[in-house]
Amino acid sequence: MFNAANEECVEAFRAGALPYLGIMETVTRVVEEHDTPGTGTSLTVSDVLEAEAWARARARELTVRTASAEARA
Repeated sequence: MFNAANEECVEAFRAGALPYLGIMETVTRVVEEHDTPGTGTSLTVSDVLEAEAWARARARELTVRTASAEARA
């Protein structure tokens, strides 16, 4: 999840839609929001791919909100 969110944020930064410091803020928020299973939980490849897709989508949502908020400021 971390890497997926980070990749989306870096892309948004490169496109001018997210400030540099917004990368870590957004990645942190994505990781904190995800309901990660506890220790000893078996994960399947499908679980991992689903978490990756969720993290990418959530990071994109947050970068769009950040860009919109900055445009209004």
